[in-house]
Amino acid sequence: DIRLQGRMDGIEAAEEIRRCLDIPVIYMTAYGDLETLRRAKYTQPFGYILKPFEIQELQSSVEMALFRHAMDQKLKQSEARYRTVSELVSSFAYSLIPSQDGFCELEWATEALHQVTGYAPEEVQARGYISLVHPDDLPIIRQHQHALLSGRPHICEFRLVAQDGNVRWLRDYARPVWDEGRERPVRIVGGVQDITEQIEAQAETQRRTRELDALQATV
Repeated sequence: DIRLQGRMDGIEAAEEIRRCLDIPVIYMTAYGDLETLRRAKYTQPFGYILKPFEIQELQSSVEMALFRHAMDQKLKQSEARYRTVSELVSSFAYSLIPSQDGFCELEWATEALHQVTGYAPEEVQARGYISLVHPDDLPIIRQHQHALLSGRPHICEFRLVAQDGNVRWLRDYARPVWDEGRERPVRIVGGVQDITEQIEAQAETQRRTRELDALQATV
């Protein structure tokens, strides 16, 4: 119940339960004002029932909350496995959330992001990761995200400007996580490889080949 006797109300209690025990919470209240709803939503409840209510309504809400919580747990386990595997096979892994401006916002990234960019994941979240992309490669990122938001896995290569000003070449392997009910992706997960040394080696090989061709032409 949102209204509890004691030093904390139901919303504060639910926040402690969620933070410490990860148990799904359904609110019951006779209050439907906007301020109460605003406070309640930040505790990520699994249901919200206004009094008076029927026992069948409560039962169905509990069953739905348990189902949603079980699905969330499976998703977290899947993401944890994905992060572990991605850390082994890529420079860093990440998850993006689609936003209304056509781009996506960083949800999380492995700590290896700092080794590549010089920025901690929370710094990239605050800045917006698009701000790190080389200006000339923004069209590549737009095309990349358009393909992903359309429901297709996609691979692209682009340049990123690190915190020290150096340009890094990255290869991004990404796929959308599709919500069949809403018929749209709810997030994008990917693994990124730093291919700067590979690109620089290719450029050096091409340079030496041109020099050799020029030398042979003068003989």
